[in-house]
Amino acid sequence: MADIISFTINGTKYDIDPSNTTVGPTTRLVSFIRSNANLTGTKTMCMEGGCGACLVQAISVDPVSGQSVIRSVNACLVPVLSCNGWNINTVESLGNRKVGYNAIQQRLVGFGGTQCGYCSSGMVMNMFALQQARGETLTMQQIEDNYDGNLCRCTGFRPILDAMKSFAIDAPEELKAKARDIEELCKTTCPLKPDSGICQGQSACGGIGGPANQGCNVGAQFAGGCCQSQLSPQPQGCCQGSQKPTGCCQGNSTPIVIPSVDAVFPGGVQWIKATDLASAFTAVRSFVDAGLRYRIVGGNTGIGVFKNEGSYGAYLDVNDVTEMRTTTVTPTAITFGGTNTLSFLIEFFQTNAARPGFEYLAGMSQHLRRVANTSVRNLATLSGNLMMKHDHHEFPSDIFVLLETVGARLNIGTSPTNIQAYSPLDFLDTDMSGGIIVSVTLSQKTGYSFRSYKITKRHQNAHAYVNAGFLFRLDVANNFRILEKPTIVFGGINPTFSHAVATENFLTGTELGSINTLKAAVAFLQDEINPDYIPPDASAEYRKKLAINLFYKTVLGLLGSSISNRNETGAEDLPHLLTRGEQIYDADTGDSPLYKPVHKLEAPAQVSGEAEYINDIPAVPGELFAAFVQATEGSAVLASLDTSAAIAIPGVVAVLTAADIPGKNDNMGFAGTEDEPIFVEVGQRIQFHGQAIALVVANNRGTCNRALPLVKATYTDIQKPVIRIEEAIENAKQNGTWKTVVSASPKKGSPNAITKRVSGTFRTGGQAHFQMEQMITIAKPTESGLDVYASTQWTDHVQDVIASALDIPNNK
Repeated sequence: MADIISFTINGTKYDIDPSNTTVGPTTRLVSFIRSNANLTGTKTMCMEGGCGACLVQAISVDPVSGQSVIRSVNACLVPVLSCNGWNINTVESLGNRKVGYNAIQQRLVGFGGTQCGYCSSGMVMNMFALQQARGETLTMQQIEDNYDGNLCRCTGFRPILDAMKSFAIDAPEELKAKARDIEELCKTTCPLKPDSGICQGQSACGGIGGPANQGCNVGAQFAGGCCQSQLSPQPQGCCQGSQKPTGCCQGNSTPIVIPSVDAVFPGGVQWIKATDLASAFTAVRSFVDAGLRYRIVGGNTGIGVFKNEGSYGAYLDVNDVTEMRTTTVTPTAITFGGTNTLSFLIEFFQTNAARPGFEYLAGMSQHLRRVANTSVRNLATLSGNLMMKHDHHEFPSDIFVLLETVGARLNIGTSPTNIQAYSPLDFLDTDMSGGIIVSVTLSQKTGYSFRSYKITKRHQNAHAYVNAGFLFRLDVANNFRILEKPTIVFGGINPTFSHAVATENFLTGTELGSINTLKAAVAFLQDEINPDYIPPDASAEYRKKLAINLFYKTVLGLLGSSISNRNETGAEDLPHLLTRGEQIYDADTGDSPLYKPVHKLEAPAQVSGEAEYINDIPAVPGELFAAFVQATEGSAVLASLDTSAAIAIPGVVAVLTAADIPGKNDNMGFAGTEDEPIFVEVGQRIQFHGQAIALVVANNRGTCNRALPLVKATYTDIQKPVIRIEEAIENAKQNGTWKTVVSASPKKGSPNAITKRVSGTFRTGGQAHFQMEQMITIAKPTESGLDVYASTQWTDHVQDVIASALDIPNNK
């Protein structure tokens, strides 16, 4: 058992020694890549696995098959200590201005797929990982599906998807033609350096292509712009020969040994990596006996949902516990390990859906494709999702709904000899202290009909408003008589509601083909479905209607062709079709080269990670970090601020408030006359939830964030916040700030005279503004003032507010 965590990034080996490091169990891979490996092409934004800016390629070893697994992962979610034995590649490994650019980078530039460029490295790495994992026989649908977790703020997805789909075997001719034009512009070659076997990466225009057609030695791997005999240093002694582009070993090989880890970090925090079930149980028992609060680590994607679960005294990494990754298939049952990823289960379910009595797996596989996004599913484990539901009953877990609907059994143990089976519903109230979800068993369901649904604010990458699962055993010949108690499961209703028990009991033995049965069942649902309402959830009324409508949709589907064609269409799901877009415009060929299209000059730097954003600027010695303390009330008077507990944290330098501003406490500057202070002063009214009331300054970002909740604010005169436009209008009319805009009407008889008047109310939903690059400012003192680097589009306003607050001239 080792206490050193080792992995490679772009072929460079990194060792984390717990006795000599600032890295710990809470350090995420993206932070290590940026701050320790100093590779800032990998970006950060949401820290939730939702935007794709931090995507990297990870190559790890499957503990069951021994084969290399290539996948894209969200570096913002992965604990760096989980990367033991991994080979990680970032956008910097693909190409740059010195050695040239990879074909993916070239096409994203050539198709005009960058604007601000903050998402570009994630877009590139997502495609690169997909190509390396699946090969070059990709379809447009596969490529588009793989981009369910990549957000773009400004460019628009059409040129990005066009660039990526140009690699598809079924791409339309116009995309292929454009791709050929780009390749013609940058013909790719791979001349080898003399006697080295490594390509020079040079081409006619400094560009390079993808893994194919590089002139590399047979069996060598193309990566980082060069032919290599290994993708990176030999992983765990696997490859004795060369490595195939798929990451599989070629030629002679030795058995892969995944090392276990037992490391203790400063403060006594333990990190244990188990590789077998017995050692996993031993570790958990030791944590419990020592009274430690511990976390079992799989994909760690739960931190993107529930962010403030710490702190922990111990961590157990179970990703490579063989018994928790194995699968067993018999004619009557299928069992799979709890730490299998959702991506694996999608394929596993689809493969086994052809088995008699397991047809329902096809529906489960399809449903799983709508859980989170591809890169999150590449990490997320089934057990981890279930534990989120266990610890937060309000969580609308799709996994729980699916497993409860089909009668799955969760095999939970406290030792290798004490493993018991539980239903998902019983599991919710089971004490999991010392327990591990080892595996899940599904049984054969011959003669059953399964349906499941997920209603969300968008088709992909979103939690459910309401999700549902239905399982019926019907005698179709006898007016669809329900032969046994059906299963009706809902999520997203309230923390205590899962089964529509009363409806299930009523339906048993009834004829589903009878309209009276349907009406009565709906009445039962009306009575027993009582959603709660906690903002920003959809309203309780809406979610109740959704649940009942999903039952109705299920009934229509089960009745099938026995009902009218009109009603039968109500059972159909609207297909999520392949997207496409086109631009049609006249090209002005005169005055060449004035109107000749050219690639954006900054684009190559953006797609290679070379473009420097504010947060990429290297820290200087003594640089401090700051974060705002925000108001937790929407309308109240700030009565007091107690900063003593935050100040007492080692590493905290100061907590700044309105009293520390030497100039004007005014955030508006010349932008207007509205009253918005930089910090709310004690005694002033809070204007909105989240308004800045203080600023914590510390010597590192982690310390800064830990100190934030220790600043204690008290409030008086707490009032209901104004959150509806009607309320805001009424308040404005009452206090005299309501303004109207009146336009003069054209006179009668004029050509523009009004002939009709329309009155009423037009309403449009709100939309949250966001940007991919985080809002960040760096201020460096100089001999005469401040040099300020701000991620803003309004530099003169920022300059004016800072100068006013510091009471110095704008030019300082």
